[in-house]
Amino acid sequence: MTSPGLPPVADWLESFSELPGYADSAPGTISRAETGAYIVTLTLHINEEAYLGRFADTTEVG
Repeated sequence: MTSPGLPPVADWLESFSELPGYADSAPGTISRAETGAYIVTLTLHINEEAYLGRFADTTEVG
């Protein structure tokens, strides 16, 4: 992820808990690009709920 200012990583991690299939998340690194933007790496784990219905067959029979 990138951010023009100092990123609110704790807020980002907390907001992920609202996503379907969220299992957990962890911060990684924060660095600054030559352009001044902040670059954030983090880990987001998902569970089987993230896939529920995503690959369901939607073709109609008949």
